[in-house]
Amino acid sequence: MNILLANDDGIDAYGLHVLADALAQMNDVENIYIIAPNTQRSCGGHGLTLNGKIDLEPINPMEFNEKVNWAYSCSGVPADCTRIGIFMLKQAGVSLDLVCTGINHGSNWGSDIFYSGTLAAAREASVCFTQAIAFSLCDNHPTHFEHFAKLVPEVVKKAYKKLPYTTVLNVNVPDIPAEEIKGMRVCKQGPMDYGLGYKKSLSNASGVSFEFDGGEVYRDNVDPDWDCVVGREGYITLVACDLMPVSKESMQAIENLGIKYNE
Repeated sequence: MNILLANDDGIDAYGLHVLADALAQMNDVENIYIIAPNTQRSCGGHGLTLNGKIDLEPINPMEFNEKVNWAYSCSGVPADCTRIGIFMLKQAGVSLDLVCTGINHGSNWGSDIFYSGTLAAAREASVCFTQAIAFSLCDNHPTHFEHFAKLVPEVVKKAYKKLPYTTVLNVNVPDIPAEEIKGMRVCKQGPMDYGLGYKKSLSNASGVSFEFDGGEVYRDNVDPDWDCVVGREGYITLVACDLMPVSKESMQAIENLGIKYNE
């Protein structure tokens, strides 16, 4: 397999090195290619750089491991990293098999995926007709990366070519010791509520400034199958993030609106 790696925590993030090393253990993995932001790009959502240039700086691949063919830091956003990486490999005649993103320093449960650069980088692979898997360790200052040495090869071997390219597999691991992991669950994506917390940091004649001051709001009316609930109980969660979700109920609801034009 030829695998492209990207993330949103930056080229120097420890989780990216752990992911590359976990994949390098696999006999089926021949070449690993890495493009990651040159700085922290967390919570930037899914965007692309369409105006202005994107700079790539080569990184010594041996800073990772012997299976890393090349590595670059990128001035663009996480989705840029994936898209440019796929482009470069195609130009070089390399058949890319899989994109893996992470290991993110922090959770990507529920509605986190709309903000997450880790998921944006994985989703961009789907846009480019390539299967992708996103890995996250659920603490902003994570310590228990040891889980991934076995988990990453297991997930990749089981998922490769078994899921459509339109489905990103979102894997979240609690940042707790191995003996406290209760198991693995396939879950629904559950909403995360961070409230509307902002604090005013500056106010003068020229305007006003705010800083985000929110924190997660815990609600009583939660679904026990939401990933954000199951994950906090100590389970590794697997969630399907579909590129083009289709709801028959929503389509029918729009039909029932009876909106007409020029009739």
